[in-house]
Amino acid sequence: MPFAQISAEMKAAHYAFLQEGMDTGRFLFSGPKVPATGGFLVARAGSAEDLRDYLAAEPYTRNGVMVFSAMTEFFPRQHSPLLGPWFA
Repeated sequence: MPFAQISAEMKAAHYAFLQEGMDTGRFLFSGPKVPATGGFLVARAGSAEDLRDYLAAEPYTRNGVMVFSAMTEFFPRQHSPLLGPWFA
C-alpha cells in the first residue's frame, strides 16, 4: 500500500507506537527515508529476538502495510557524550 493511501487512523496509531518507544527509552529516533519509500529507526533491546517481537506489534506491520526488512545489530564503541545515558 502506498504511504499516501494509509488512513489517518493508522498513521496516528503508528506515531503513537513510535512515541511509546521513545517515551520508554526503547527508541532513540525514527523518521521517513527521503524519498518516502520506508523509514529508519534506531532502537535498543536485550536481543534481536526481543526487538523483533516488539516490532511485530507495530500498527503498519500488524496491518500488512510494511515489514521491517533489515536489522543491523552493532556495539556502540564510540558515541557522543550526549548519548551516554541512552547507551548505559
